[in-house]
Amino acid sequence: MAKEPTLESLLAPAVEALQSIQKSLATLADVQVAAEFEPDHEKRLEIYKRMDKAAFDDAKAYEQIQAIHDQRKELEASGDTEGGKALTAGIRPALEARQQASAVITDLQKMFPAMGRLHHRK
Repeated sequence: MAKEPTLESLLAPAVEALQSIQKSLATLADVQVAAEFEPDHEKRLEIYKRMDKAAFDDAKAYEQIQAIHDQRKELEASGDTEGGKALTAGIRPALEARQQASAVITDLQKMFPAMGRLHHRK
């Protein structure tokens, strides 16, 4: 005997399609809001470039922190605790770089929330 489809299984494709449409409409609305608050296209591009640079700087600093942690673990596993401690000192500049990048991103997103949402969706 064939199993009867449930209402949930029948509606699942429609719900998925509606969610996709909702995401597209939200993106279009943010594009329009971004244009309203910063009508100059070149200025909007400059803001996006600043967001990109801050995100890149944050990712680079994160990679530096991870590399230091990995190197420290290797040194400590081989019994060199002093070398591991020396490496840890290099974390502070990377943490400060992440804080600065995060502050730039936060400030830009506060000034241009729609552009921040668009940038985040990339």
